[in-house]
Amino acid sequence: MLKRSTIIVLGIFIILVVVAVLILRSQENTGEEAGLPIESSYLIDIGESEIISMEIQNSDGSKVIVRRDTDGNWILEDPPNQVADESRIETAVSQAGTLQTISKLELEVDLADLGLNQPDNWIVLTLSNGEQKTAFIGNVTPTNNAYYAYSSGVPVQIVNKLNVDGVLEILREPPILTQPESEDIE
Repeated sequence: MLKRSTIIVLGIFIILVVVAVLILRSQENTGEEAGLPIESSYLIDIGESEIISMEIQNSDGSKVIVRRDTDGNWILEDPPNQVADESRIETAVSQAGTLQTISKLELEVDLADLGLNQPDNWIVLTLSNGEQKTAFIGNVTPTNNAYYAYSSGVPVQIVNKLNVDGVLEILREPPILTQPESEDIE
């Protein structure tokens, strides 16, 4: 018969083996065991190019167009005759270039059910290599943390809502630089 201490040691050993197996399996699923980096997937692949202009439109006809001038500064083309808030534009452009995909819908889907047959919003990026890339933004997902979206040549994807909202924010509130009111000093 085995002693009580032997049974306890054997039990602890079995628990440690189970924990080790579970850790190895979770590492295999993330690619960390092989030392592979975890790749992020983005709605629009801009590659090594830079975004030189961005147009955001919605189905109501509202739009905002921003572009880089020859000095590398962001200017606001539409609405016209306004001084651009470059920091807001830079943030929105950066987010547009990194609209992170949560997952891809591999199944055949009805675009109308996802709000993509006539999307409410779309984003057109012009890249430094001359390419134009368009992202169409559909309905918010049932979990309310993402949007259904697609871009030319890619299947419908579920895209991070925070990133998309950051881009669409400049459509709702154009990036117009406001000057603080000066106070008269006596």
